[in-house]
Amino acid sequence: MLTKYPLFRLFLFYALGVLISGYNLYAVKFTYLLAFFSIILGFLFLFVLRNDFRKLKRLAPFWYILFLIGGFLNTSVRDSIQMFGDSNYYYLELLERPIEKQRSFSAKAKILSNNKTSVRPTNTLLYFEKSAGVKDLLPGDKIELFSKPSIIIGPKNPNEFDYRAYLELLNIHSRFYIKQKDWLLAEPGSGVKRTSVKIQFHFNEVIQNFGFPEKESAVLQALLIGNRFALSDELTASYASAGAMHVLAVSGLHVGILLFVLLNISKPLLLLRHGKLVQGIIVVVGIWSYAFITGLSPSVMRATTMFTFIYLGRFGKRDVSIYNALLASAFFLLLLQPNLIFQVGFQLSYAAVLGILYLQPKFYSLIPKPKNIILDKVWAITCVSFAAQLATFPFSIYYFHQFPLLFLFSNLIVIVVTYAIMVFGLFFLFIGSIGVFVPVTYNPLHYLVWVMNYSVQFIQGIPNSVVYELSIGRLELILLYITITLMSIGLVQKSFKLLSSALAFLLILLTFNVWENKQLEHSSELTFYSVGNNTAIGFRRGKEVVLFADSTFLMNESKMKFHIMHHLWSQNLKDLKLVSLESEFELGTNEMYRNKTLYLENQKVRIVDSAFNQSEFNQDDIVVLTLNTKVLKGAMNIIASSSAPFSVKQKWKEHYSDAFVDLDEGFYSILLNKD
Repeated sequence: MLTKYPLFRLFLFYALGVLISGYNLYAVKFTYLLAFFSIILGFLFLFVLRNDFRKLKRLAPFWYILFLIGGFLNTSVRDSIQMFGDSNYYYLELLERPIEKQRSFSAKAKILSNNKTSVRPTNTLLYFEKSAGVKDLLPGDKIELFSKPSIIIGPKNPNEFDYRAYLELLNIHSRFYIKQKDWLLAEPGSGVKRTSVKIQFHFNEVIQNFGFPEKESAVLQALLIGNRFALSDELTASYASAGAMHVLAVSGLHVGILLFVLLNISKPLLLLRHGKLVQGIIVVVGIWSYAFITGLSPSVMRATTMFTFIYLGRFGKRDVSIYNALLASAFFLLLLQPNLIFQVGFQLSYAAVLGILYLQPKFYSLIPKPKNIILDKVWAITCVSFAAQLATFPFSIYYFHQFPLLFLFSNLIVIVVTYAIMVFGLFFLFIGSIGVFVPVTYNPLHYLVWVMNYSVQFIQGIPNSVVYELSIGRLELILLYITITLMSIGLVQKSFKLLSSALAFLLILLTFNVWENKQLEHSSELTFYSVGNNTAIGFRRGKEVVLFADSTFLMNESKMKFHIMHHLWSQNLKDLKLVSLESEFELGTNEMYRNKTLYLENQKVRIVDSAFNQSEFNQDDIVVLTLNTKVLKGAMNIIASSSAPFSVKQKWKEHYSDAFVDLDEGFYSILLNKD
């Protein structure tokens, strides 16, 4: 089978090299790799010079190793960190339009010089204080900064989102918090990206000026031109819960729809002598023009490149495999930017397209083709939705910890409506841009978007429409994809061996989960979380968890989710009780929280805050310090939360030495009991 797709093996080893480099699986010196790389090239050229090309096939393993090393080196060289010391002057180029957030504007930029000395360009993040002038900045603008970068801190709690690692995969190793007085525009920019964003601004004003209701206007901006800034959190959550979030992010679906439309309206050209060539030019120019008006965002560029390769792969010869074209596009993108392979959008896009290409025809052929054209289209769309969802749901669970059960119904509506919105919407943009108001396009757009919003919100409101709090690890993700792949191919080819193999991997996955659950059921644990200026203590007995925390922290759902909930979900812990540190709570026999003291099994935890007056403790007590407190008499086990002043914590460290834990440096966990 793989002989039909020769690019697959080379791509696989190149991607493996990128993954090894990205996850730092092996610490291999660059010089050793370069030497090995040179030896392989020497062997290859030796055979070429002898004109013995047939023997090159025997060197296939060396070719695979060569591509693996190439992926490793391409990623390692690009991601080397450049440090700038204590400089307070930087010259930068903006890479994107500043995005408005609640308290600031954020933008990605490229550092060009440091202390007026040119450096190797390195990406960074900018957080501007809200002020006049920031909104007017565009990609390509050069700015001067009179500020110092701050360190990006890694996760401090188990299974917490690793923001530092995420940014490092984007080659971002620093960030700036910039006040109004600390920056100035040095030179207006230029270039294709800047022009693209200006055109996007123009079409955005067209949508806003024609008086669409707020929700409809926000969805149109997101769906047609990739501007998601106007979307409310409520509306975004509705689409996410209904499994239709992909509609609001201009990517493969939108480019695919446009490609389909262009192919159909240009069919008459095929009757001409050079009609196929003219059609090819129209299609390629059309989808890249759409990418241009959407601001040339990374997701659109990725999708446009992918569909360009797929179309051109079928354009030249009929026997060119669409899978080779798809792999060629992925290969091309990873050569330019290896770290794309770690990005969620890249993984979801290619998984979805691969699933649709392979599985949709198989699902569609399961039943006889309906004679009714409407039923036929409904069945075709259902197969597309199911194929894409099956191919992407492991990634969805891994990254987003939820799964929409009613995705078939939502996507059946959303895909059809999105197609209609794209057709009417693009026509509306171009006639609207010249100031012409055409009700025949405005009215359909208004009602189409309203129907889509209403449908999505209705599906979200159905009880148990979404399964939340799901979590799988990296190993489980791999096992799940192996199982799905083997099962899909096995069902299509009716191969008992492949189906048996899929069942075996499924049993491994289930066994892994059962073993993890058994480990939890026979143990208890006390965890002190690092949650900024708050205090949070988790007590787990078996699969039951009680979280003791400040009331302000318990009411902050986003902080709870970011710092703690991912840890609980990763262990499939859903039996959670929340207890405020300002109250009292009975856990069971001789286990309670009373008078700022937590009594648990053989542990006693004292919470020292403004309401706690006792200064002497037993040596076995665990003392959690939350405020500026004097040295405590008799205490031997000190845990300081982030709310405690830095200068005071330094004194505590000196006094208590090894018995002192600073939660600013990360969480602290105690295994109380294990059978």
